[in-house]
Amino acid sequence: MPIKRNRFLAGLLALLIPGLGALYNARVKKALLYLFGFPVLGVLAAATAYLQSWLWLSIAMYVTLVTFRILVVVEQIRLAGRGVESLSQFNRWFYYFGFFLLASFIDYGVTTALKMAFQGRAGIVFQIPTASMEPTVDRRDIVIIDKQVRELKRGDIIVFWAPTPTSNGFSPKPKPTLYMKRVIGLPGDTIDLSNGRPIINGQEPPEPYVTQQATMSLFEEMFQNEPRAFNKFIEKFFPPEPISVPKGTYFVMGDNRMESYDSRHFGPIPEEVIEGTIAFHFGSGDYHK
Repeated sequence: MPIKRNRFLAGLLALLIPGLGALYNARVKKALLYLFGFPVLGVLAAATAYLQSWLWLSIAMYVTLVTFRILVVVEQIRLAGRGVESLSQFNRWFYYFGFFLLASFIDYGVTTALKMAFQGRAGIVFQIPTASMEPTVDRRDIVIIDKQVRELKRGDIIVFWAPTPTSNGFSPKPKPTLYMKRVIGLPGDTIDLSNGRPIINGQEPPEPYVTQQATMSLFEEMFQNEPRAFNKFIEKFFPPEPISVPKGTYFVMGDNRMESYDSRHFGPIPEEVIEGTIAFHFGSGDYHK
């Protein structure tokens, strides 16, 4: 004769911890399957949430996860109502307690791993709001930032908090806005932008990531009927005097030279506002690391 189980308790246990309801109903193999299966699905759903082009997959996985959890609860309630042929040898309080500890350990491990992955080394998920880094990183591409900033090299792509220029340099409290640009000048460099192209310490570096440099003819065409705007942009984009990059700062520019608000406007940025470099890039841009 089947041994009846408490349906409310079976559903509650299944809801609280994946697999615990199945263990209560003497379904040990299912209990282990649920115990390890749900965290795996959760990790996959969390990972795909960072991929813009896979957003539909992430939503589908979360819906599947919630639906599956509800179905498992319903299943355990029905099994409890029908009863079990015999109670498992694991139907002891210490096995339930051990199962709870194991589930807690798995949950803690998964949570810690995700936290370390996305808040430690790679701490910020950043969606590109502008076209200033095209064609390397397109608008609405997604990047994950490596916050362990090491010694920066010329050509590195960095993410930094928008500086707030003041009469004495930079405000210690930057704007709460993230910018992404490429390092052009290092501390101690001298940069000549008089012809629109950066000449660094007397040499013009190769820039395969720039498809269109800022040129005087382009600005003349753009502002042929706006002399004031023309003079304003010429002053920023074609400064007559070389720029010296002070110690502890970096001169940055966007790859889309005609549509980038960068060090040509606000000067070299202090290293304190730099948040990190790109760890992962998801999108259609032709990424050059």
